[in-house]
Amino acid sequence: MPHIGSPARTAAQRLLRILIASTAGFALNGCGLGENSATERHADAEPAPVSRRAFARTEDLTGYRWQVLLASDANGNPISLLQPDAYRRINVEFIDKRMLISGGFNAMQGQCTVATGRIDCTSMQQTEAGVNDDRLTAMDAALVRHVAPPYRYRVEGQGVRQRWFLTTRDGSELILQTVDAPYGHPGRRLYLQASGERRDCGQPGSPGRLCPWVREVEPDVHGQTLRVRSQWRPFTAPIDGYSPESGKHELLTLRHYPPISALANSPGNYALERREDLNQNFYRYVVDAAPPSGQRRD
Repeated sequence: MPHIGSPARTAAQRLLRILIASTAGFALNGCGLGENSATERHADAEPAPVSRRAFARTEDLTGYRWQVLLASDANGNPISLLQPDAYRRINVEFIDKRMLISGGFNAMQGQCTVATGRIDCTSMQQTEAGVNDDRLTAMDAALVRHVAPPYRYRVEGQGVRQRWFLTTRDGSELILQTVDAPYGHPGRRLYLQASGERRDCGQPGSPGRLCPWVREVEPDVHGQTLRVRSQWRPFTAPIDGYSPESGKHELLTLRHYPPISALANSPGNYALERREDLNQNFYRYVVDAAPPSGQRRD
């Protein structure tokens, strides 16, 4: 038997004290009384990481149309002119290796290359059409000041739900999401010429209801001709973000989101992407058929 005070006895006592302390700690923690209780450990735990990518495949950016959700300058102050309101939003998209930024009255575009965490542009120019609208003029100026290249970026998430964090030359940051994000899947672009009239929807269950009078068109690649694709008809489905204005002859750019379920008895969702006044934009004209009820041909 080991002598009291011997090295073997001392080691055994030390081991016993460790076991007692460990057992007490488990008991306290099980009652929620320990400093490192399970609840406290859970609260302090790191959240599950979001997929953050400084590198995005080219199609991750170029395959979507984007809209600005938040915009702040290099000091973290919001840039209200670049944030969406009830009437306008800033959109970014890539078309034939060009980066197009629109939403004010004039658009910015340039030849750009997507690289790892960076977007370089050989040129970025803004159109110079004049407009008698102080807010649109101020939006155009804010785009030139705060959204000039080169750009640094990162992407979080995947697919239509991803977020794009874009830092510009002057240190401003834009947070963008795809325009498809609220609908959960990509939409199909649709162009409608709206006559400015509202006519009976022709729905037996809704007598007297009036709907926009439209026809489907398709712009050519130069944006100068609208080719007619359908006859005039009432458009009975609601369009997110659109309220028809009487007498306003417009070109509506929509995105159509068919129902996810093939069994759904619904036309799906329609969302307004852009509206243009065809009475002012003379660079576009309609072929094949005249606008109805006295509307002139553009």
